[in-house]
Amino acid sequence: MRILFTLVLAVVLLTACTNPDEAIKAEDLYGSADEAISNYFKKNNITSAIAYNMNTKTILLVEEGAEAYSIAELIKNQDNRYAVIRRGDSVLIYNSLGASWPFSDMEGNPYKVDIKKPGYDNTNDAIFHKEMGLYITMEVKESDQYIRSEDYEVLKSR
Repeated sequence: MRILFTLVLAVVLLTACTNPDEAIKAEDLYGSADEAISNYFKKNNITSAIAYNMNTKTILLVEEGAEAYSIAELIKNQDNRYAVIRRGDSVLIYNSLGASWPFSDMEGNPYKVDIKKPGYDNTNDAIFHKEMGLYITMEVKESDQYIRSEDYEVLKSR
C-alpha cells in the first residue's frame, strides 16, 4: 500500500511540474501566429475557422468538414514561438440543430461554445456567421459568470 501511495504521489508531482510547452513538438512551433495557423490548416485539411479573442487568448472554432467542428487554441511559448493546439474531440451536428460543449484552455480556464443551425430558437442572441452557416456563441468563465466574446475574425485557408 505504501509503494502504491508513493507511486501515485510521484506521478502527481511530475504532472504538476511539467512545463506545458514541453508537450508541443518543435516542428509545430512557428515564428508568427499567422504561420502557425496556416500550417495547422494545411496539416489538418482545414478550410475555415473563426478566431475569437478572449482576453489574452485566441480560441479557434474550426470547421473540419461537413458539419464537423472542433476547438483549437493559439499559444505563444516562452521563446515567442507560436503553435495551434487542438482542445478536444470533434463535434458532429449532422442529425441535430446544433451543439453546446465546455472546454478549457492550456491553463485550465473554462469556456463554452454553442453552435446552432438556422431554424432553431435564437433566444440567446447568438451571432450568425454566414461563412459557416451557424449561429455561434463563444464564452469564457470569469468570476462566477460566462462572458461572451464578440471580438472575432473569420479565417480561411491560404
